Amino acid sequence: MRRFAAWVQAVGTIVAAIGETPSFSWTPEQMENLLLWGNVLQATGNGLSADLNDPQSLDHLGNIIQASGNSTIIAGTILDVSPEQELAFTIKGNQLQALGSSLSLVEGLERRDAIHFYSNALQVKGNILQAEGARRARKDWSLAGSWIQATGATLSAIYSD
Repeated sequence: MRRFAAWVQAVGTIVAAIGETPSFSWTPEQMENLLLWGNVLQATGNGLSADLNDPQSLDHLGNIIQASGNSTIIAGTILDVSPEQELAFTIKGNQLQALGSSLSLVEGLERRDAIHFYSNALQVKGNILQAEGARRARKDWSLAGSWIQATGATLSAIYSD
């Protein structure tokens, strides 16, 4: 079940990254839908992972925080808010995801699990780039961050137990 949860999250990061990729020439509505569904899948995968981890572990808390970050982005997308408010939801959501991955990264250090550490480090870096890219209106940063996060999530899914 852990592997399934990890792959749901990984597929979500890939779907969201595809939605950020301008070479696909998405319409704004298609891009929004891909980003929305990517975050729905990520939140689902993170929620499942949280339920499968020891409630006392940093992974458990990290996955809850990551799912909260995805839910924040989802809320900004589906609620009737101004573009500035939606941007704020996106920034905060990515910051929360980075925080959650940071906790899981620490768990990887404690367990001396290099894959767990590096896959979460990539997700932290990706989410930070996405948050800063949104904040500074740097689409290239957001795009790079999306694919870096997707790489980390996929690495985690490949090596999940």
